[in-house]
Amino acid sequence: MDRWDRGRPRPHSDERNKKQSLRAAEGDRGPRFGRIPPAISHLSESVISLLRNNVSLPLSYPMDLVEIYQCFCDRTRLRILNLLCEGSLCVCHFQELLNEPQVKISKHLSYLKTHGLVQRNREGTWMVYRLPEKMPAILKANLACLQECARDDSVFRRDTAKAKAVRSEFEKSSPICASRSRRGGGCG
Repeated sequence: MDRWDRGRPRPHSDERNKKQSLRAAEGDRGPRFGRIPPAISHLSESVISLLRNNVSLPLSYPMDLVEIYQCFCDRTRLRILNLLCEGSLCVCHFQELLNEPQVKISKHLSYLKTHGLVQRNREGTWMVYRLPEKMPAILKANLACLQECARDDSVFRRDTAKAKAVRSEFEKSSPICASRSRRGGGCG
């Protein structure tokens, strides 16, 4: 008996291969599929039903779930999207609200634009960002989930409160990009 066995019989390679192929065959639709993970169990039923209905969209759909989650994997991008749910803003406003350098904000906005999560318009010297006017249901559901989860996070709450407090000042200083009429698609 060598030191790796420690008295236990080793499974034959056929048994091991059989278990691995069963796991691979189950894939994402294994026994846990359809259950609500504990991390999001506090979400409202409407958000959960939207997420459940959109899980089975084909990957050939114009915007798939993996692409959305790749965009959601950065905290700054999540903060930007959360603010855009309240209305359109320009880069200088994101700088002020998030207290981040312009280069970082522009990089993340460009990434989101490339992946179709935001749209931008140049109006004079302003580069105005907003959510897409025609959002796929899968994006709308995930943005609603983001807003629901953001209520429990102190950083997101602070961003939202700060945006509400200074939005009227933004409308005075740059009415083109902070007006309520240019809200974009909205969330949820």
